[in-house]
Amino acid sequence: MRALLTGALFVFGAGCAEGGVEPCRFGTDCASRVCRADGTCEPGEATDGGADDAGPSDASVADAGPELDAGAMEDAGDVEPDAGPPGCGDDDGTITREELSFPVGVSLAFRVAQGASVDSHGAERPDGSRIWDYEGPYGDDADRSFVRRDPSAEWYGEAFPGASYSLPLSGDEALLGVFEVTADAVLLRGIVSESDGFSRTELEYDPPMPIWRLPLAMDATWSETSTVTGLASGVSSFYSERWTMTVDASGQVGTPAGTRDVLRVNTRITRTVGALVTVTRRHAYVAECEGTVAQLFGRDNDTDAEPSVAAELWRVR
Repeated sequence: MRALLTGALFVFGAGCAEGGVEPCRFGTDCASRVCRADGTCEPGEATDGGADDAGPSDASVADAGPELDAGAMEDAGDVEPDAGPPGCGDDDGTITREELSFPVGVSLAFRVAQGASVDSHGAERPDGSRIWDYEGPYGDDADRSFVRRDPSAEWYGEAFPGASYSLPLSGDEALLGVFEVTADAVLLRGIVSESDGFSRTELEYDPPMPIWRLPLAMDATWSETSTVTGLASGVSSFYSERWTMTVDASGQVGTPAGTRDVLRVNTRITRTVGALVTVTRRHAYVAECEGTVAQLFGRDNDTDAEPSVAAELWRVR
């Protein structure tokens, strides 16, 4: 059942290097406050404030602990850009609905490691922010590319009217999460199999699970308990899940695609199936305009709020 929890909210973009642009490692290196995936600055000036008043993100990298290699996009493959709406990149520490986009038909490229030892606490900076180094490589890294789908064009569309997109939940693409994006939330509506048929999976969350409550900002917290019903591999299923989410840290995360300024959403998931209770942790590292650029999934019943071993570690590439 752990695969049901590895839902992907990868909403990210990838830029291409252009002549005459400045190299960068962090958003704070750029006048625009945006360091693109290829390690160059987004042209232009920041729309709200400048380097002198940018706040916590201006902490010196020299004070941050281990250095991060910004990486490159030479192997970005078929990922298409989620450039985000106009006005993105104000680096104000809050991620609003207007700073996120969820286009369907976009191929999402990421790198996943299983059973990786990680420092999910990260290196603390003097201002209280952190740096997480997930660039790798890890021993069993594997590259994956998935496409965000339009549910209305799929066999399960009628079961989830108004859903915004669906996306595979694990590397084998056997199960997909069905999501709805509203003005103030990203909701997990259900879980389905790739194909219809006698052995299909078609599970619905009631009420839908708010993966994110928007806007995202430090210290925001929310929780929800949902009843999950339907078919799992053709078998009638009924269980409950309680998710407790907290935006508990901010800073910068290093990935194979470069380094991003992020907020971390730390989620505790408790699933109850009859008398069996399973607890897991999920960390989502969310960047303005791009959405989730890294995700960490703890092992079943590892209740540490900051796991040292990731059952799966996903990073954009």
